[in-house]
Order: sequence, then C-alpha cells, then structure tokens
Amino acid sequence: MAENKTKEEILMLLSRKMEEMPLNEELLRGCCAGSLGEDLQLSRSVISLYLNELFNEGRLIKVGLRPTSYLLKHELEKQGFAGLAAAYNSLAELNSEKKLESGADQIFQDLIGVHESLSYEIEQCKAAVSYPGSGLPVLLVGATGTGKSYIANLLFEYCQQKGLISHERKLVTVNCAEYANNSEFFLTNLFGYKKGSYTGADKDHAGLLALADEGMLFFDEIHSLAPECQEKLFLFMDQGIYHMVGDNHQYYSSHARFVFATTENPDQSLLKTLLRRIPITVRLPALKERPAYEKKQLIQKILKQESEKLGKPIQISSSAYQYLDNFEFTGNIGELKNCLQISVAKAHLKTPQQKAVIELHLSDLPAEIIKSYSDPQAIMDAQRKMLDLETIEPHWNPDSQYLMLFKSILNYVQQLHQGKIDNDVFYNCVDLMIEQFIGFLFYDKQQKTSIREDIASSILGNVNTLFFRKYQRDGLSNNEIAILTKYIVSLLENGTIPPAELRRNQELFYQLEDKLRTEDAKEYAIAQDLAVLIENSLNTSSFGRFETIVLYFFLRHFHLEMQGGRIPVIILAHGYNIASGIAELANQLLHHNIFTAIDMPIESHFEMMTAKLKEVIQKMQGVKEVIVMVDMGSLEEFHNYIENFSDTDVGIINNVTTKLALDVGSMIMNEVPMMKILEEAKRRSEPNFVFLRRRKRRQAILTACVSGYGIACKFATLLENSFPKKLDLDIIPVAAESLDFKNGTGVLDNYDVLMMIGTLESENPNIPFISVEEIINQANGEKLARLFDGLMNQEELRIFGQNMIKNFSLDNLLNYLTILNPEKVITMVEEVLSQMQKQLDSEFTSSQLVGLYLHICCMIERLILGRPLAYETRNPQFEATHQPFIALIRKIFDPVIKIYNLTLPVEEIEYIHDYIYPKESVEEKKKSVEEEQEKLKILMEEIGFSE
Repeated sequence: MAENKTKEEILMLLSRKMEEMPLNEELLRGCCAGSLGEDLQLSRSVISLYLNELFNEGRLIKVGLRPTSYLLKHELEKQGFAGLAAAYNSLAELNSEKKLESGADQIFQDLIGVHESLSYEIEQCKAAVSYPGSGLPVLLVGATGTGKSYIANLLFEYCQQKGLISHERKLVTVNCAEYANNSEFFLTNLFGYKKGSYTGADKDHAGLLALADEGMLFFDEIHSLAPECQEKLFLFMDQGIYHMVGDNHQYYSSHARFVFATTENPDQSLLKTLLRRIPITVRLPALKERPAYEKKQLIQKILKQESEKLGKPIQISSSAYQYLDNFEFTGNIGELKNCLQISVAKAHLKTPQQKAVIELHLSDLPAEIIKSYSDPQAIMDAQRKMLDLETIEPHWNPDSQYLMLFKSILNYVQQLHQGKIDNDVFYNCVDLMIEQFIGFLFYDKQQKTSIREDIASSILGNVNTLFFRKYQRDGLSNNEIAILTKYIVSLLENGTIPPAELRRNQELFYQLEDKLRTEDAKEYAIAQDLAVLIENSLNTSSFGRFETIVLYFFLRHFHLEMQGGRIPVIILAHGYNIASGIAELANQLLHHNIFTAIDMPIESHFEMMTAKLKEVIQKMQGVKEVIVMVDMGSLEEFHNYIENFSDTDVGIINNVTTKLALDVGSMIMNEVPMMKILEEAKRRSEPNFVFLRRRKRRQAILTACVSGYGIACKFATLLENSFPKKLDLDIIPVAAESLDFKNGTGVLDNYDVLMMIGTLESENPNIPFISVEEIINQANGEKLARLFDGLMNQEELRIFGQNMIKNFSLDNLLNYLTILNPEKVITMVEEVLSQMQKQLDSEFTSSQLVGLYLHICCMIERLILGRPLAYETRNPQFEATHQPFIALIRKIFDPVIKIYNLTLPVEEIEYIHDYIYPKESVEEKKKSVEEEQEKLKILMEEIGFSE
C-alpha cells in the first residue's frame, strides 16, 4: 500500500508541475529524480525505482540522458503531442512530435504504423499528391492485403482536407482485373464515347477521365491491363489530352490525380513507358515485416470496430489472442480483418441476447489458425482468462527503446562530424546508451522468458566457445551471454529498425559504418563474424548492418574498465554460479565494480563459508566498511562466526536477489551511509510466498535414444506430426544420462508417464517401452493398442502407423531433395503408392513403403534434372514381357508426369517392379523378412535420424 501511495504522490506532483509550468528546460530540471526526491523528501534511489516502474507501465516518457527527466504521457497528449515514443534525447527532439498538423494530417492518425513502419511511405504519398498542378502519379506496390486501397482512400481525403481537391469532386476507383480480357471495353470506359460510335451507343457517355477531372483516379491491379491499354494510358499521361471513342477530331483534357496499385513486380508487369510516367513508387511492407506491436494494435483496432458495429463490448480469451498473435497471415491485414470478422460473428451468434459482453474464444477462430500453433500448457493456463480490448493494446512500443538507441547513436555521429564533440566523448556517450539499453532488456516487464530465449542462450554458449577459441581471447561470461540472448530475442520478437528509418538516416548510418571499419577494423570484423555465426545458428535474417554495429558496441562495452564502489559488497550464495551470476549482472548494469561473488557448494556449513568470507575481506586492503549479502541462513549465526576477526565494519543482508543487489549498488553509488543502506534493504526484502495446491499430474510420453538427446527430439517431432488427432498429453524428449530410470526422479516426478518410445528401453519396470521400428513396421499391433488404449481407436492407430511411415520418409527427404518441396512431392507419392497397392491388389511392407517413398521422390527430382538411374542390372526382355505392368505404372504416375512435364523411362519402371517383386528364392524371401527390421533400423540411424 505504501508503494502505491508513493507512486500516486509522484504522479500528482508531476501533473501539478506540468500544469503550472511551460514545457521548457526549467520544467525538465524539476522533473528529474533528484528534484522530485527533494520535493517529496525521499531518496533519489527510491524515486528512481518508482519512476522506472511508472515508465515501464507506459505512463511516463523519458527526456534527456543525465539527468533523465520524466513527463506524464497523457499530459503531453493533452498539450497536442502525437505518436509519442518512450524516450527522447532532448527537449528539441520531443518538440518535433508536437501536433502542428492541419486537419489534413489528422487523416492519417488512425493508420497503424503512420509514425513507425509506414512513416516514410506516407510522407512519399503526401509529397506526391501535394505536388503543384495535378500532383505526381504514385504507384503503390505490396502483397495482397497490405492496405493499398485503404491508403488510396486516405490520400483522397487528405487532398480534400488540404484543398487540393474540392469536396464536390470524386475518387474514381478502377479494378483493372475486370478488363484483363477486354481491352476495348476498358478504353471505352476510360475515354468515354460519342453517340453512334458503336451499336447501342444511343447517346454521348463521359468516360472515367471526365468523371475524375479535378479529382482522383485509382487504378487497382494495374498489372492486369493489356499492353495496348497501358500504352493508351501512358499517351494521355504524357500529353494530357485524349479523344472520346467515335470522335477523332475534338480533344478533351482531364486534371485527375493518379494513384496506381499492383501486387506484382512493376519492372516485369508494366510497360517501361508507363513506368517512366510514374515517378514515385511506394512499397508497402507485408504484415510479417512490420513490428510485432503494430500487429497487436491492428488486432485491437479491428476488434474495437466490430464492437462498435454490434453495440456490445468484446472480450478475447488469452489463448485466442496468443494464437492470433503467433499466426502468420499470408493475406496480411486483409486476411487478419476477415479472420477477426468471421470469428466475432461466430462468437456473437452463440452469445445469448441478454448477455452484455461478447466473448471471443479459441474455438471461434478458423481451423487453420488453431492447427498452426500448439502449446497445450499455454492453452490450459489461458483458456479461461478473458482480456478486455484495452488490455491487449501495447502501452508503448517495444521497439521504441531500440529505435531511440538507433537515433541517439546516429545523433552522436552527426555531432562528431560537425565538430561538436570529440572521439572520446562520442564513445562515452554511445557506451552510456548501450548501458541504458541493457537495463531495458532486463527490466522490460512485457518481456518474459520464452523457448526462444532458452534456445538462443544454448546456441550462444556453443558459439562463444568456438568463436573465442578461434580468436585466442577470453570468452563471454554467463551474464554477457544473457545480455546478448535478450538482445537477440528482442530482435526476433519485436523486429529490427523500420526500413523507413534506415532510409531516412542512411547517410549518417554509412558514416558510422565507415568510421568503425577504419578506426577499429579488427574488432568490427570480429563483430561481423559473430553476427554471421549467430544468424546461421538461429536460422534468422534479423542481423542487418545496424544490428552488427550494436553487437560491436556490446563487445566493446563488455571489455571496458569499471570503477570500484565506495563500499564493496560480497555476495555469498549456495549452488553453481548463483552468486557469480547476480554479482556479474549487477556490476554490468551499474557499470561499477561493486560486487564480489563467493559460490559455495550446497552442503557447505557456516565454518567453511565464513572462512572463505574472511579470506576475501582480508584481501580488501584499507577497506573500513563492507556489506555481505547471503542467500539463506540466520544473521545471528553469521554474526557469531565473523565477529572480531578484523577492524572492518560488516553489514549482513540475507535473502539476496538481483533486484535487491541493484538497489544496494545504486545506494552505494549515491553515497548513502551504510546504516541507511541496511535499513532500506531490510524494508525492501520482506519475504513473500506463493502457495500452489497439488494438482493431478499431466500425462506424457517420453522419447529417448542411445544416440543422444538430439535424436530423441526428432522422435518427439515425428510422433507429434503423426498422431491423427491432438492428444491431451505432452511428448517430452529426454537425454539418457539425465534421467534416473530406476528411481523415477526428475521428469517422472512431474508427469504421469504412459510409455517410452525410441531406441532406449526404460530400466523402470513401470514405464512400458515400444521402439520406433515396431510402430513403423506395425509389428506388434496388440502392444501398440494396449499402450494407446483410451487415446486412439483401431482406425486411428492404423492412420498413426501410416503417418509415421510418411513423416519418417519426409524427414529423410529433407537431406536429399534440392529443388523440390518435400512436403508437396511426398503428398503426390502417397497417392501413387496408394494406387499401386490398390491396382496390384497387394499390401506393401513398411520397409517397402519407406524405401519406395524415398526412391520415387528422388526419382522425380532426378528426372527433372536429367540425371540417369544408377542401376546396373538390366533385363533386356523386361519391356516385352511386362507390358501390362508398364502401362499400369504409367497410368498411376500420369498426374505426376503432367505436373512436372516428365517422361517415365522403362528403366525406372523396371526398378520399381524389382523393388516390389524382388528376385529371390523362397528361402531367400524368408531370410529377407528377418532382415527387414535390421534394414529399417539402419535406415533410421544412418539416414533419417543422424546428428
């Protein structure tokens, strides 16, 4: 309660100051932590803590660097500011956001991304239509659903508001796809016609050019127009006059503004002559190329519009929102809007009329979205949690801190170039910005630990070992890896610098790049190599030039000498790297070498711990005060063990956490007396607790392999992709060395394990085992039915076995095919094999199916590339003696042959025949059956599931 009261006092004080004083430097000085602390008679560190919490909640914005001032966001908006970012380097930069815009500029304020991802594009459009005369023609290029038509309508409204087009004039929209096969109809509609010009023309008819005179003509899907139509359009744009159809004597003119739109590459779909008459091309980004928070804003905006239509508030379940946020809408904003409208309609239909709120649940979403993403735990946790539309709106842009870093660094480059700062000041300022950005990465409340973060951390650890061994230098510490992990995950989830910003600042950007390459070529080359390694390891394209530059500054920051603290702090904790982790992170974030760590084994007793503590303190020569922070234990016991061993004053704080360490470090830097630090730490470290009742353990299937954890993960993916329906359980890959099969510890304590699948049999008699070979070969149907009893019926088990064969083959194909899409080709081969078995009245064995899947898919690619079959034994009589078989196979393969325009040679058919009907004796066939299991096992280990 005291915390909330203090925060409210801060907000009230800021509100009063902003109401009483104009926005100037004096106001900023009064709104920094030091001044606010004096007004409220609180320490600067306490005020800073609350100010940062309010900032992270999106209620404040930052202005300046040192000292940093905090202003109320809603007060600035009341004063006419628009599109506010989270932070600004100066008052001048903040003032640039002031809405000095005309009513015309307000037209674009509701366009999501107008101040971010679309800012450059909208400025292009506004400049084009505002050009003296009838403006400049504009070509909008973008995939379906990116908002081309919407922007064209906004441009027309903008022109009307600016007085460029009178309110009596029209926006004439032409869908060129309607005229794709009728050029004469298009030209007649475009230019108009005179009475008697053709049969049925009983009066003069004005064309589109006349209707749009002094207005705007929007040609959508312009690439659909035939070349002769494009030519006629170009001639009018070039000369400004035209003839009506049926009148070759009189010239007419039109002063329409032209906006074109296309989903195709203009260089390939439009005549060069027409392109030359369109000086401005605006490329609209796809939804997946825009920042993640803009997608969230779009979801909220569309749902609000639907809410207004229906006259009822809409709530959305957390799981439905998560699925929408994760789904990639290939149809962009248009598909997103259609999806939400359909989903809301379904939710509205099943909502009782008397209910005041429409609830949108996961079940209301289209099936393709539900199938696209699977996180059973998230669904279980979030399926009943309903979110108001206001809740899902980002309070502030996650990208804004990164964008601020980008702008700040380039601002310092400009100041350096102009001679306002020297080289040392430049690097010091940039290092300060990097330090602040690291703080944002760790204390942004919107960021949560994710699977991506775990994967990135693991990969960075491996890259670190290999990379720094190559360059013969110290590797990154655990906390430095943690910082880079946060940075990479932020790029993956929130996107990089908007292309508009890169284009707008490209001159300064190139100056910075040249500077680093010239002054620190070796270190910059190391950063480039590291960026490539990270990008390749994570299979991402997020590392552009600026991201590499930031990586360089991170590496530089990691190796800077840090100042010592006035009062040293020793962190003592049990467990591997616990104390070191807290100390190292706190030192990095505070940029002072305040903390020293002592990592102690779990079984350490007080004598051992205090002996080590005495040793560390005695090495701190001349130190009169020291603070010891411990993770557990009685303060009285510590007091008894370390009393009177030196003339150093020792303060002991228990229940150490990273946050508490940062608080203590901040107070030391602000020269707070040690006794006051201890009292404040006691107030802040009061324990909390959470009580979780025991719940029923979730069911799970374990996958394990003698070849290692990586293969176990592949088995898990294979199983999940092969189940004919979603099973209410978890599939968990386990490493053999990390699982105690006999005692049932670890994962067995947290799950009800139904079975283990793989190549490693459980030593626990209570965990049934079935091998992957048995499932693919369908060799033990009774055992399989028993293990999956209650999960799948007989038909579903049969489909499961077939899917295992198909997916196992698909996994293998990924290693072999180079030009074909494995998923597409294997679907066709599945139909081919089904027809073969049906027409030949034969049921192939599992080994035969796997082999034929692989062979036929690779055969199709070989035939496309013109490569011969590497098959030595040929039967010259085969074609003459097997005509029915050859005809049947060619008929079955006919759809494949037509799609890929192939010829199926007799040699290929003979190979398939010999694979289905091997030339062997009865004794050999009996032996072959016994060898099939071994063949499948070798195929799995050596081809399909190798590390």
